[in-house]
Amino acid sequence: MNDTTVPVISPKGKRTKRKKPNPFLFACQDAAHACGVSPKTWRTWSLLGFTPKPVMIGKTFFWRVDELARWIEADCPKREEWHYRPQMNPAKICPFAADRLTSSQN
Repeated sequence: MNDTTVPVISPKGKRTKRKKPNPFLFACQDAAHACGVSPKTWRTWSLLGFTPKPVMIGKTFFWRVDELARWIEADCPKREEWHYRPQMNPAKICPFAADRLTSSQN
């Protein structure tokens, strides 16, 4: 077993390996669970534009955990009405560029 998998007991009682969840991104199943719906319903909502815009990595869609939390707090608006604005300080994201970011804003 490597660092990216964890042992899981399947419903049939067999030991299987599952990838560790990403603390920043939810896959479809995780996003659906967080919102209390089935993955099929979540995919349908996403196709209809009822969820925030997903991030595609490879062939898999993911949703940002912090964006989903704020989307739920905003009463789940449609994608066309939703504008995600992270409240992150740019200096925390890229500390070595903090000088450039503050000087360019003045």
